[in-house]
Amino acid sequence: MSDPASVSAPSNDASLDALRQLKAAESAWAEKIAKAKADAEAELAALKAAAEEAFQKAKADAEKARAERVQDAKFKADVEAEGVLRDGEKEAAKVASSDPARDRGFGPKAIDAVLGAFRAPGGKKGA
Repeated sequence: MSDPASVSAPSNDASLDALRQLKAAESAWAEKIAKAKADAEAELAALKAAAEEAFQKAKADAEKARAERVQDAKFKADVEAEGVLRDGEKEAAKVASSDPARDRGFGPKAIDAVLGAFRAPGGKKGA
């Protein structure tokens, strides 16, 4: 009969080789998974940074556009107010000239006193 140690030796070597191959494959896949995870995390961080940068740029652009619209609206309102004041001064002058007895020398002063409060700071007296 054959020696039991000699019979089991080849099967032990085959089993150990299979375990070593399995361990090597397991290690290789663990490295691939770790690399893929690191790559995905780096890409996610880059995307987050790009999104934040785009958000900040859009925010700055929106603020700039808002400021321009506010400035434009103020300018248009000032132009319109000056037109209203000119019309008011013309009407007041017409009323004052239609009845000289009403004027009594207060015409321009009264007009300035009443309409002056509506003029923008540094605004011109009627054009």
